[in-house]
Amino acid sequence: MLRILIYLSDLGLTHQTLREIRKISSTPAIYLTAMNDLDHVKEGYKAGCNDYVRKPFLFEELELRINQLIHNECMDNISINENYSYNLCNMQLFYKNKSIDLNGQEKELLYILVKNIGNTINPDIIKDYVWEEKNICDNTLRTTIKKLRSKLEDNFITNVRNVGYKIEKYD
Repeated sequence: MLRILIYLSDLGLTHQTLREIRKISSTPAIYLTAMNDLDHVKEGYKAGCNDYVRKPFLFEELELRINQLIHNECMDNISINENYSYNLCNMQLFYKNKSIDLNGQEKELLYILVKNIGNTINPDIIKDYVWEEKNICDNTLRTTIKKLRSKLEDNFITNVRNVGYKIEKYD
């Protein structure tokens, strides 16, 4: 399964495009720019970019920044609720710090929901991500969610009628 670890753009990715991406994804983003205008930098950060690299730059510096952002993504487990946490890097679910055995599709399904925690994800987006754009029916997705829920003590996966699925943010 292909997972996007970072967005890297030469401001061809407009601020509005990044805002749209932020509605469904918290994947880190770095802008590459020749502009030295502070207003552009401010707008980029408001849109949701994680870092700016000004041109000309050393590729080694860019590599360091990318590695740091990816490392920061993987540092902590994400708390789903008081009993569950999830590690994005190894796609591992924990119940009271004990690992839960999941199959590949369950891991992919949980990954996209946790990565976008607090946001409702359209079933078509989930199907494209989990089954790599194979033409599968809605029932396959529902069955996979049912199997995943059967492994959970708490049902934290919410069905938002006629919209999609989500995991609520935990404070």
